[in-house]
Amino acid sequence: MKAAPEPWAEWLTFGALSRDHLVSCIDGRATHPVVGTPGGSFGELLLLLAAVEGQRPGAPLGEDELEGFLSAYLDRLGGLYLHTDEAALGRLSGALPGGFDPEAAPELAHRPAALEALCQPAHLGCGHLKLAATQPQTYQVRPGLLQALLQSFFRRRWSGDPRLHLEVLAGAHEEVAVAVVEGAPSLEDEARLPALVPLGDQSRFVYHPEAARFLRRRGAALAAELLPGLDAESLFSAVEALGQAQLAATVAALAPTLPTEHLRYEGEASS
Repeated sequence: MKAAPEPWAEWLTFGALSRDHLVSCIDGRATHPVVGTPGGSFGELLLLLAAVEGQRPGAPLGEDELEGFLSAYLDRLGGLYLHTDEAALGRLSGALPGGFDPEAAPELAHRPAALEALCQPAHLGCGHLKLAATQPQTYQVRPGLLQALLQSFFRRRWSGDPRLHLEVLAGAHEEVAVAVVEGAPSLEDEARLPALVPLGDQSRFVYHPEAARFLRRRGAALAAELLPGLDAESLFSAVEALGQAQLAATVAALAPTLPTEHLRYEGEASS
């Protein structure tokens, strides 16, 4: 067990994760303090919705149901983080006649083509989401679900909703380890956890399992409240199981030979 480096980059509360500090991806190219889960908060929402569909065989989420739940999720649980990278953004821009500016909404006439292109695996800069798109059986994510969620994310962002955050990461993957950050005494709103800067002298994938569990429990409770045919505890168990399977698949694909460092903290800001 490796001792936690001190000082931690930034201390947060669980309650602030969606409200003030979005959960980012585990990607080691970020240059700011992150709390990381596979695919960030967007990936966690996709995981939740995939588990919902798994709990309701033969009843995939329809457009109205998905849009209604996404609105409630943003209102009650906070914003969403999605990232791409410069390489994928360059391919996306090259595939569209007018290019693609991540900070601006395309002209109305160009939006259908942009929405279609944004869902192509070659244009996804998040390795976890790209794997989910190309290995739907392994990740147990219906391709149409990922496409619908991506397109809704960008439509809402283009409409000016400030809760939809897109980050463009630079450079290639040069991670030397997977850092698993754990040690929270509880998952209550006021409990504290540390964010890390993954890109320093040596880059690391950064995973906060307790932050993932916090988001999953809240998401499962909201889904059970708003969507028919669901039990919160059963859904949470399904989300946890699928999340572990997806994490294992992503680490096996992106970091098959990297060591895992378990970094522990005591839930206090003092050192």
